Amino acid sequence: MLTEEEKAAELERSRLREEAAAKKLAEEETARAKEDEARALAEAEARRREFELVREMRAAVRRGNASSSRPDEQQLKTRDSSIKKNTTMIKKLRTITAENKASMLQDLGKVNVSKYVTEAATACIEGKMKSSDISAAVYVFNLTQ
Repeated sequence: MLTEEEKAAELERSRLREEAAAKKLAEEETARAKEDEARALAEAEARRREFELVREMRAAVRRGNASSSRPDEQQLKTRDSSIKKNTTMIKKLRTITAENKASMLQDLGKVNVSKYVTEAATACIEGKMKSSDISAAVYVFNLTQ
């Protein structure tokens, strides 16, 4: 049997263990809350940067549309107007992604699509794309006008 002093000492040790466990739990909760807050701030910053990028891109597209300068006949004659190149370009217009945006812009500068406007417009409409590719598609479609 335990004496009164041993019982009191055991009770005290038990109370200290419970307090230590509660303190540790509170520290873990605080650390988790800080991590959640940091994650939320990082997500908010990423959304802000994305919004700024979209806003800048829209402003650039607006400026480009406001001062639209079409290539003249001389410039169009220097571009390739073969049916093979145009068919390839029209197929690419159906599959625009953010990754291939740069190559599309280069290809558009080399090809004379003026004879195939209807096909190009149809390809732009029929293409299936992800929501992340929409901004790239809008930028490229503005150049194919």
